[in-house]
Parts: sequence; C-alpha cells; structure tokens
Amino acid sequence: MLSGVVKAMQQADLGSVEFNVDRGLPERYTLADLTQDFLEGNILPQLDALSALSLCLRNTERIDQESQDQASIQHLSSQTLGLLSHSSGSLLNIDPASAEQALDVLKILVLGFSLVLGDQNLIVVAAYTDCREAWTTVNAELYAREILGHSMDSDQKHAFINSAVLERFIRPIFSRTCSSRITSTGRKAHFADDSQDGFASNVISVTDDARLWKTTQTHAVTVFSWAVEQCDDALAGKSWPMFTPVLLALLDDPDTKFKAKGLSVLSDFLAKCPAKVLVETGLGSIFEQSLFPCLLSLPTLTPEKESLQLLGPAYSAIIQLAKMQFPEAKARDKKNKLLTRLLREGILPGYWQSSEYVEIVELLARQTISIVNELGFFATTHLKAIPQVFSVITQLLTFA
Repeated sequence: MLSGVVKAMQQADLGSVEFNVDRGLPERYTLADLTQDFLEGNILPQLDALSALSLCLRNTERIDQESQDQASIQHLSSQTLGLLSHSSGSLLNIDPASAEQALDVLKILVLGFSLVLGDQNLIVVAAYTDCREAWTTVNAELYAREILGHSMDSDQKHAFINSAVLERFIRPIFSRTCSSRITSTGRKAHFADDSQDGFASNVISVTDDARLWKTTQTHAVTVFSWAVEQCDDALAGKSWPMFTPVLLALLDDPDTKFKAKGLSVLSDFLAKCPAKVLVETGLGSIFEQSLFPCLLSLPTLTPEKESLQLLGPAYSAIIQLAKMQFPEAKARDKKNKLLTRLLREGILPGYWQSSEYVEIVELLARQTISIVNELGFFATTHLKAIPQVFSVITQLLTFA
C-alpha cells in the first residue's frame, strides 16, 4: 500500500502538481496495514516511506479502527525511534532529513494516537531540540519540542529532568570530567588544585571513555541544554549539584565549540538559580573563575571568529551573574565591584589588544553599554577612579 502512495507522490512531484489525496490514498486502511507495509518496505527509499506513512497517518478519517491498534502503534513507534539513533551511539551518523520525517511520524503518533513514550525515548527526542546541530533541522527541532511538550505536564517534566536526564543519563557521561574546584556534593572546594582545571582539564579526560560527551555522545550536551532551558527556579534551586559539574566541564573545555555552548547554557542557568545558592555554596565565585579567562580570548592568540563566539556569551554570563548573585540593594556594592572588575579586566585589555579588529571593538562597545547601564548612577563614581577605563569607555561609546 505504501509503495502505491509513494508512487503517487512521486508522480505529483514530477508533474509539479498538488498531491490529490482522493486519488493517491486508498479509500480505507488500518494501522495494521501501515505497520506491515512499513516494516516490509525495505524496497522503498527510507525518506519516501516515512513521508508516505506520515501522510497516511494524518488522514485519520480513512483509518478503520481495530483491536490490535495499540500493538500497531507500538510497532510503528519502535521502528521510527530506531531511525533517530545509531548503533555507534553518535548522532553525527544520522541523516537529518530522515530524522525530520521520523520525528514527524512520531509526533503524529503522540498527538493523534495517544502514544506514550518512556523516559529513554523522550531523551532520544530531546537530542533533536537544537537545529544548529548537524543531525537535526529546524522542523525536526519543532517536532521534537511538540512531542516533549505534549508528553509531560510541569510536574512530570521536573521529575523527568531531575531523575531520567540529570541523574541517569547526564551524570554517567560526565562523571569522569570533574573539576577540582567543587566537592562531590557540588559545593566550592576550599583546597582546589587549579592546575587540573581550565586548559589543563584534559588531564582528567585523556581517555575516550572520559570524553564521551565530546565523541560518541555529543548529543548529551544538547539534552543537557534543553534540561536547563526547561527547568525553573525551584528545580534549579533543588538540583543545582547535578547541573554544576556539567556546566564547569563545558566552561573549562579548551574547544571553542563546547566552551561557547557552556557560556550560553550558563546564562540560562543563572537566570533561574536562586541567589542564595550562588552565594552560600560558593558557586558564584567558581563561575567567575571560569568566566573571566574567557575575556582574554582575543586576537591574535585566538582567531577572530572564535573570539566573537566566546566574548559575547562570556560578557553576558558575567553580567547575568552579577545581577542574579547580588539582587538585593544591600549587596549593591558587591554587584558594582564585579561589574567594575569586568570593565578593568575585560573591556580595557580587550580594547588595547584588539583595537584594530572592528568587529571585536563593536562587540566591546555593545557590552560596555550593557555594563554602564547595569551600574547606572554608580558608573560615574567607579569610572572616575579608573581614568584609563573612563578614556576607553568614552571611545567605545563614541564608536557605538
């Protein structure tokens, strides 16, 4: 049956005409018919078979109900989910177009046929929630988010993120990439071995087993990013020890791709992490230690393209950290001190070292405006005490 639908779709494409549902689809069929055809349809191109299956499932008025429908739905979902994973574990081997069609079929089964996905399958779907990754597309991300949104209410999502994602999926993958700056409970370590962090962090992660999130399990970073995006203040405040090691692993990684991702995810996390947690656990100062070195990722030591990928997110994260760590008026001095440090250790050396790079100067100008706006009235007091900074800021604001 599916082969006939594929043929009709191909003829419509060749003739550049709209597909005629009445002519192209059988008048009546069952889920069992679709399942059998899909399971035995090895002679059909995978993408064509998925497109035909999706079309048939959408036309629910043509589907006759049977007692074995639930079994058919499970068979279809199992086959479809199989197309979203690879035996190697790496999604880099997945064809994005096929993944998009597979997620479309899965979305129809979840939304239209009440398919319930287990935790492991939801994690597979979550790996497709960032269209910037090589294995997914804009539509695939949209379908994945629809599936996840329909599959869980707020309470279920919190439990899923905390237990299935962070504890059972993320923790084993990142367990051997640990920062010496935090204890086993995620708090600030008072006697840290700084030589094992930053660019030396690979000393801990020299084996492939310790670098799964950079080799065969790169989609774990995407799943973690989705978890941070979907968590709220309550979950961040409760489960911060499971978020912190992953954030530091990304921030301290020498690879620009992962460091930039870590900076972006950290800003999202900081927007939700209670100030009490940042202050009382020492996490705020730990994040500062990872963030400020990023401000020195400047040409010529760092290629300009990579500098632009890192500097914007790094400045944004530090500004966010200042706001979230010191939200109360009584902590205003501490907030101002951190922002002033950002001017002295970020904007000033950045400008002097990269003044001939127009895009870098433009970025510094935008960040300067953000910092000065955050300082508000206090900017004048602090800048007057730093003539060099005041001079640079004046030039940058003029440039902007």
